[in-house]
Amino acid sequence: KMNKFACAFCIQKPNYVDRRRASAKLSPRMNSGVPNYAKEYRFCPSCGEEKLTERVPGGDGRSRLVCDGCGNVMYFNPKIVSAALTMTSDRSRVLLVKRSIPPVGKWTIPAGFMELGENSSDGAVRETKEEAHADITITSVIAVYNILAAAQVQIMYLAYLIDEHVEAGSETSEARLFAWDEIPWDSLAFATVTWALEYARRNLSNIDNVLPQLRTKQMDGSYIEA
Repeated sequence: KMNKFACAFCIQKPNYVDRRRASAKLSPRMNSGVPNYAKEYRFCPSCGEEKLTERVPGGDGRSRLVCDGCGNVMYFNPKIVSAALTMTSDRSRVLLVKRSIPPVGKWTIPAGFMELGENSSDGAVRETKEEAHADITITSVIAVYNILAAAQVQIMYLAYLIDEHVEAGSETSEARLFAWDEIPWDSLAFATVTWALEYARRNLSNIDNVLPQLRTKQMDGSYIEA
């Protein structure tokens, strides 16, 4: 788990950025491969020398942090978030958890950064177990969202509860099954959670066969399909 300021979803919002670890907001210069927080880095992680400069290394098209001592090039890449949009077997209710980390009190679907050694669906299963103590079966991908300002790719899986036992975990204060017309839309934590729930609700009658929603949230906050 990341610390409370660096959860998978909350770095979509500048107010919840931990500049030391989580923020990946890119420079407005689209040819820069250095996120803003990394511009404060001084020491090379390879040789330890205080010789980092931002420049375009040979054969590259973007500026990087390059060590002028050992030549090490630092690359910063998007994080992958795994999430599970989980329903009861009859599709009448959906699992949401209330956050006890920022943004506190907001509802979301279980989600988080992938861990080393697991695939993306394993990550969704693990996050659901950690945040709602729920056992689920993954069936398909319901959505893939690219969040450019947060440097994230969010993979939303469709899942079904194996049983209806849910309870709060260490990062949640409540876990609850909501009927679709009871979802607290005004209290959802993030835009991508709203997108996924709305897409699932629109396609509920054919949910197991629907193509994933593909959407990109651009640097200015607007979004495009695919």
